Amino acid sequence: MNDKATLGGLDVYFHIGYEKTGTTSIQSFLREHDKDLAAEGVLYPWTLGRISQVKVIGSCKADAKFGRGIPRDEIPEVGDMNAFRTFRREVVQQLRQEILSSGCKTVIVSSEHVPHQFTKDRDYERFKGLFEGFDARFKVIVYLRDQVDLLESRAYTMMVAGGEKMPSFTEEDQLSFHMDYLETLNRLETLFGRDNIIVRRFDRKLLQGGDVVKDFMTVVGLPAFAEKTAPVQNSSLGIAGMKILARTNARINHMDDRKRVHMRKILLEALHEHDKSPRFRIEPEIAAAIRAQYAASNAEVAKRYFAGEKHLFTPKPAADPAGDNGQRGGQVQGLLVDAILDLIEKQIALPPAARHRKGAKERGRRVDRDAAITQKARKARVSAED
Repeated sequence: MNDKATLGGLDVYFHIGYEKTGTTSIQSFLREHDKDLAAEGVLYPWTLGRISQVKVIGSCKADAKFGRGIPRDEIPEVGDMNAFRTFRREVVQQLRQEILSSGCKTVIVSSEHVPHQFTKDRDYERFKGLFEGFDARFKVIVYLRDQVDLLESRAYTMMVAGGEKMPSFTEEDQLSFHMDYLETLNRLETLFGRDNIIVRRFDRKLLQGGDVVKDFMTVVGLPAFAEKTAPVQNSSLGIAGMKILARTNARINHMDDRKRVHMRKILLEALHEHDKSPRFRIEPEIAAAIRAQYAASNAEVAKRYFAGEKHLFTPKPAADPAGDNGQRGGQVQGLLVDAILDLIEKQIALPPAARHRKGAKERGRRVDRDAAITQKARKARVSAED
């Protein structure tokens, strides 16, 4: 086993989100290019997860209570402390072996669940403990987004996850989302030191190259990799598309997993292609109340991390002209609603054999596509070696 990774210490970049700030794009890029990164001495460890490294939560959250939104297929059952301890020991051992075998001197860890799940100092201390014996130096990277924008983006995620009703927010809801950035940063400063906290704003005008992946790769000292990125497309739906999705979810959520996932997939493909309605907006008075709740703490973050700027985020108008939640767009696209629902009904009515043939064709196309990507990557490696 190669122990050279322990010499001179280990640099660990801990990317903690927030959610809805391009984390999946960053994580997917890191995994797609993990071999090229390893060749440069940078490890994105498989031990902690394939894309989003959810095992960070499973192995470090001290009370082993994860709540909703955490994939449960890779971590122990809630409240089972014996399973938690065993799981943590296995993660520590496997991570150590992966780091030593790689010979890498830099490790990147990424999980957008950290700000919501790590509620105690010892959660972060357990994270540090994953690298015990490596003389690790930690840098924490956190991307922040206007709280109202984040909630509006989360509304789309709720629909994709199976929500049957359009999201609604009240002034009290703002307190349940743990989005006081100053509170999170104060804890991080105490545990890692202010000089080791890197704060970025999720705003295309402020990101390196207008792209969050380019920005992230530049922050971690790999600007050459930033040139490998492709523009990230916004995958959100408008208000009409979200209404269609909610109504459809109510009809298909009773189906078995395979059928439900397939139905939602074809629906989302159609909606992303055709939905041109205005985006979902939180009502103006509620949005103003949410921003007012965090105004003081956001101002302190701006002062502390952005050279004394007055505002952390670009000020938004008190009243949003689209604040009718796109009712006009929803009415205009009424025919689209009927058309999509008709598509869903026809899919439901298809006999199993017909659905199987459609699925087989799709799998065949996917295999051909994956083979083409693999062949392209192989040729690229050969060219690089030559």
